[in-house]
Amino acid sequence: MVGTVAGNSTGSVYIPEIAGVNGADGKGETFIVMGGTYTSKDGVSSKKYYRLDFIKRITEEGAGVRYEPLGDIERNHRYIFDIDYLTDGAGHGDLETAVSADADNRISETEIEMIVIDDKDIMDITTDNYIYLGVTAGKITASEIGDYYTARIRVVTNNQNGWQIETLPEGVSVTLDSWRPAPSDEIEEVNSTWVFLEKAQYSRKQDVSLYIYSGNIRKTIQILIP
Repeated sequence: MVGTVAGNSTGSVYIPEIAGVNGADGKGETFIVMGGTYTSKDGVSSKKYYRLDFIKRITEEGAGVRYEPLGDIERNHRYIFDIDYLTDGAGHGDLETAVSADADNRISETEIEMIVIDDKDIMDITTDNYIYLGVTAGKITASEIGDYYTARIRVVTNNQNGWQIETLPEGVSVTLDSWRPAPSDEIEEVNSTWVFLEKAQYSRKQDVSLYIYSGNIRKTIQILIP
């Protein structure tokens, strides 16, 4: 069943209980294939099929978000695939190829490439070949100001949905935890966010990890307390 809710296209399918939807290697043995017409930025339309494996997104306090294959499909449960964006290179031109290919929603932190952006404050950049996410560095040393240890992180992405910091540990606050460009903004705008670590919660020589997300890319930033 396909419909529209609040301007977004929705679809639903009913399936029975299934045990072991992902194999021992984590590759999906039960999955959804979504088909539709994709229109590129240049206005070119083509039929595309996308394979979606059952992968769950888990948020852990102080540890960010991790992804892992779902074990079973259970009775009276709803499983939602939330698609933020599609790119020209995603999907497949026919159903048979989509069925035998890797999942389009499978997230890998190892199959990434590094690219260079001409910005002296952005030193650590990751791309999935469609969007990129850049930050000041993977490790940043904090400074001491009053009751806090502080550090500044610079962030940039070409993702029209912006970026977000998730699951701040206790005793940590930021001046900007997410950014999404307004229609009048440049997508690749470099933003600054200041991180404040309460001295009552953290001591010297301690490391605190923050997680920044954009699309399928996750970056870990370690704040080092000298």
